[in-house]
Amino acid sequence: MQSLKVPEGPAAGEPLRLAAFQKKFVTGALAKNVSVACLSIGRGNAKTALSSGLALGELLGEIGDTQPNREIPVGARTRDQARLVWNFVAGYARYLPEDVQKRLTFRRAPRLEIEYTDENGTHLLRCLAADGKSALGGAPTLAIMDERGHWAKDKGDELEHALLSGLGKRNGRALIISTSAPDDNHPFSKWLDEPQEGVYVQEHRPPPGLPADDLESLLIANPGAVAGIGSSVEWLQSQARRAIARGGSSLTTFRLYNRNERVSGETRDLLLTVDEWLSCEAAELPPRAGQVVIGIDLGGSASMTAAAFY
Repeated sequence: MQSLKVPEGPAAGEPLRLAAFQKKFVTGALAKNVSVACLSIGRGNAKTALSSGLALGELLGEIGDTQPNREIPVGARTRDQARLVWNFVAGYARYLPEDVQKRLTFRRAPRLEIEYTDENGTHLLRCLAADGKSALGGAPTLAIMDERGHWAKDKGDELEHALLSGLGKRNGRALIISTSAPDDNHPFSKWLDEPQEGVYVQEHRPPPGLPADDLESLLIANPGAVAGIGSSVEWLQSQARRAIARGGSSLTTFRLYNRNERVSGETRDLLLTVDEWLSCEAAELPPRAGQVVIGIDLGGSASMTAAAFY
């Protein structure tokens, strides 16, 4: 990947330099006997740029896979997100040698595709929105899932299953790259939490319950900040302080996307915010004394009944 050039921004046209956390992921993801690699990291740490570079490398046969007629489906949450991936790959391709560029065909409609032809056949990169039907029937050599933690539940699960089910046909591998999902029950969280043979996991998530502007934990979620990638340390701290001052959904959203914490990003009215709930936690519980008080919330037709003991 370091033979590529930066496709956009102030450093456009300069050689692409991978940060330590990116090198670690690429090495782990492409290691022998790894079939699925997962990366969880905060927003603005070049996740889409990294996945796009790997997709282009697979398309050109430059990352170890030289099978004929390679297929690289890239799944994204929406068509707009899929277009971002397509644009990144096209941007990288703009700086490739002219003889390589002549073998590339770019299509925006009816589907977002990039085709590469060489002596080994015709290779195809497809950018897909989270609609499982569009991925059925393929035989990927590399499947990439961008921002998997935030795909629509049912259609997202369908697309993941469609992509993974085709990998075995050609000994393909999958890369799942995202900020944290909102909770532990999400499929992306399960990939991270449940170790499996052949699965490489790299998670940049700080311990829960820390102040939103805690610098050390901010840098755990944003290793790119000290490597000149994405948001600066100063910007992250200023946004954290602003989120703390505003509270509510602003603070919750900052924790989810910028601190890479597993908290709900829903903006509906809440009785307690995430930070207010966390502030109730105590390392040492008071001694038990007196009567027990039980609070019961009776559920209706669409909710559950809950009980709490004090």
